[in-house]
Formats: sequence, structure tokens, C-alpha cells
Amino acid sequence: MTVTLAPGELPLATIEHIYWSGESARLDPFLNAAIERGASRIAAIAGGEAPSILPGLETGA
Repeated sequence: MTVTLAPGELPLATIEHIYWSGESARLDPFLNAAIERGASRIAAIAGGEAPSILPGLETGA
């Protein structure tokens, strides 16, 4: 069986259960679009195609 992790719904008991039982976990598929948007944004910033919203991200300063 696999535990589905949903945003805002991850009680400590669930984390403990996954750890101690060895049961697998997956992110709620609802999150896929948000993860893709985030990954695209990070790739654009890293590639110099978009300004960073975090000063020093590109330079490490």
C-alpha cells in the first residue's frame, strides 16, 4: 500500500507510520502542475532567462 501525501495534511503520525512501516509514499498528483511550474521557473533562473526573486541566488553573495 502507498500513502498519498497531500498539501497541508501531513501529521507527525503519518510520517512516523511511513518511517516505521517502510510503506511507500507519493505526492498527491494534484501537485504535479505546481511542481512543473516551479521546476520551469528554477530552470529559467539558472539559465539566465529570468530574473531571480532571491538576491544573490545567481552569485551566491
